[in-house]
Amino acid sequence: MRFPVPLVAAAMLAACGQSPPPGGDPAAAGQPARVADGALRGRVIDTADVLTPIEEKAIAGRLAALAANQKKAVVIVTVVPKNGDSMERVGWAVGGKTANPGTLLMLIDPQASSVRLEGELSPADRALVAAAILPDLREQRYGAAIGRGLDRLQGLVK
Repeated sequence: MRFPVPLVAAAMLAACGQSPPPGGDPAAAGQPARVADGALRGRVIDTADVLTPIEEKAIAGRLAALAANQKKAVVIVTVVPKNGDSMERVGWAVGGKTANPGTLLMLIDPQASSVRLEGELSPADRALVAAAILPDLREQRYGAAIGRGLDRLQGLVK
């Protein structure tokens, strides 16, 4: 299932308890985001449509456990930037300036085999998580890649 970036941004902000910034996308600001309930509850939005329903459910369960046990909210978005957008721009659109600062955003571009992490992690920790993800990502094992990233993240977040 694919969603345009402004819709994903509004949905992610809603999931974090935030509203879109003033001057943002008028359609997103005027209308509630229409994203499947399961995507918001599990904090997994597979816009690139690379995860199986079983993988998505397993990842959502791990994210819920991470949030409950370690008080760390993680949002995972698989996305293929379009029309000249960069991962940085997509990250800003999803996270924006109003996103909850305690939330870690993990953006995965399966076509470019790239990962972008935004949130309260040191550059060294970001590099460790990305390094855990990249081998499986390059082999197109997307669920395994995210799982390895979450394994590494759990070891870092105490």
